[in-house]
Amino acid sequence: MRDVERPNSFPAHASRLVTVGEGVRQAGGLFGLVVDGAGHPIFYSIHVNDAYAGFIKANDLTSKAAVEKNQMLKFPPGVAEFKAAWTETPDDDPANANFLTAKVNIPVLQQDADGIMRLTGKSRPATLKLIGFHVAFVIKDHPEFVWATFEHQDGPDATDLAPAAATSDPSSAIVVRPGVHYILFATGAGRDSANTPCPGVGQGNCDPATGHPTLDPASQTFMSGGKPQQTSVFREFPGSRSTTDVEDDAVRSINLSLRAVLAPADGPIDRRANYRLVGATWLVHPRTPPDRKGDFTLGRSFTNSGQAVRVVAGEDALSNMSMESFTQRDSPNCFSCHDTKAIRSDETGNPIILKATLLNVSHVISRYLSNTH
Repeated sequence: MRDVERPNSFPAHASRLVTVGEGVRQAGGLFGLVVDGAGHPIFYSIHVNDAYAGFIKANDLTSKAAVEKNQMLKFPPGVAEFKAAWTETPDDDPANANFLTAKVNIPVLQQDADGIMRLTGKSRPATLKLIGFHVAFVIKDHPEFVWATFEHQDGPDATDLAPAAATSDPSSAIVVRPGVHYILFATGAGRDSANTPCPGVGQGNCDPATGHPTLDPASQTFMSGGKPQQTSVFREFPGSRSTTDVEDDAVRSINLSLRAVLAPADGPIDRRANYRLVGATWLVHPRTPPDRKGDFTLGRSFTNSGQAVRVVAGEDALSNMSMESFTQRDSPNCFSCHDTKAIRSDETGNPIILKATLLNVSHVISRYLSNTH
């Protein structure tokens, strides 16, 4: 069910519908999922470019033994991977004109006794709209990947995916812009009912026994009493940085410049103009600088917390509201999970999938290996 295992070509008899098959569970031990205002779960897809696929093939990295044998192997410049978040939409919804949409196959879900979503191995056709995505890419001297994330926007520089807190203080108010219909934030929601996989206990928004919304298998939606069991999320670090609540001027400038190109005043709007860069992050010194040891080493976690010298550059509190909804403080940026330490499964007991390698900064390989026997 994983796109990274499939070829990009299709036999003559195959369906032309692409499978968005990464499932609905977010990373981390919470097994959380996000439910939109119509009761639909957010679906995820992962793709890699030809350079990534060629690198895997050239080095025969198709088994755990092969990957662990090449502990010090690094990804070369040009390699890229993409993770996207999608939600279902009716074909006749006029708002679709503002989104990138796709007719795809999505997994049929089932819920186990603990409330965890599982894939049945079956799929169904659906129309999805893109609400957020990551782009991770390797450039010269940065084998750790530069991690950038984008979210849907409803204007020149403001997102309609989810609101942000006024400041990074855990008690600050959530700033809801008047007139905006947020995709992932319910009207009247607040801190007590947001950024949790089990919102509104006692209000029909989830099963208090399992800590998860309840799936209706027939409709494949999360409803209770005729109302969606919506999950509300908000950005806890409004500037996506730990040291300031203000958005980086460079990020704002990039968004305004790109929108001017894709949405000119005297021409048609390219739908790509409706997605804004939230920020990007990378290592300050992945290679050995003149004055100290480089940070991109084997078995290393990457964090600025407790460090005398900054390790992570750019937006060091960067999260995508559709993908890292519940881990913003415990895992405040991509490097919180993507490092060179051993990769463990989120399943019970957290078994090791791969021992420490420099390739562990990408989880595509470990996801492939965890799905093979």
